[in-house]
Amino acid sequence: MIRLIRRRLIIPRGDTGSFSIPTIGTVNDGDIAIFGIFDPLTHKTLVMKKIQATSPTLTIALESEDTIHLEPRKYKWDITVYKSPIYDEEGELVGAAETNSYYSAFKLPICEITEVALDMNRERWRTSALTLNTNDYQVSNNIQTVYPWARLQRSELQEQLYQLAVDGGYSGSKDDFTSSYNNMFANGTIQSGTIDTFPIPGDEKNLYFDTNTTILYYYKVSSEPVNSALLNLIGVRIEETEENGTLYHLYIPIKALGIVG
Repeated sequence: MIRLIRRRLIIPRGDTGSFSIPTIGTVNDGDIAIFGIFDPLTHKTLVMKKIQATSPTLTIALESEDTIHLEPRKYKWDITVYKSPIYDEEGELVGAAETNSYYSAFKLPICEITEVALDMNRERWRTSALTLNTNDYQVSNNIQTVYPWARLQRSELQEQLYQLAVDGGYSGSKDDFTSSYNNMFANGTIQSGTIDTFPIPGDEKNLYFDTNTTILYYYKVSSEPVNSALLNLIGVRIEETEENGTLYHLYIPIKALGIVG
């Protein structure tokens, strides 16, 4: 199963499936879109899929061989739309009248290739001696044993915030930061929940932590029209009210802080 959570693309190695994103702008017959998975370590594009550009969405379908040989770790991904593409005599794409990349102007989103328990790329699948031994299987009656992340989310958030603080110049100890972090929760300046249940209006002084996706958001309200298509690409929740004129209530992922003014 392939999952797209906001902009984060998660692909179990070798899985098949598809995902869709909104088409930005207009496309015509013959326009194409190319999806790519980029390795930031080698600076090479490892996977490329070409589709016909369609509206209102672009749908990328992946087959097993597209990712079966990728090492399980984090990569980057992007989609580029080529309007009126130009081909050489051998049918290879050599240019276009207009080229538009979705994310390269901002920051390439993560494509995480995850390991799978039953890996079809392993040599053991080529032998008839394969057996499934279930003698040692134990059933747990403790849901926290099976789903431990319910207890880990807040500690993971604390670690992530500490690393962000250090990267931003914080020089205090981790214990000092932990104390400040606990005070933030105690004073209600970081609220937990899910993005669908965050209040409208929110509080611009608070941060909001989605316990389902472990994404941290900040709240912003604007009286100016917003580009909904662009904001949806970076995972922004948009609500519109008209009580005292039109207001746009935005919950924006904390990593998009430099994108939305």
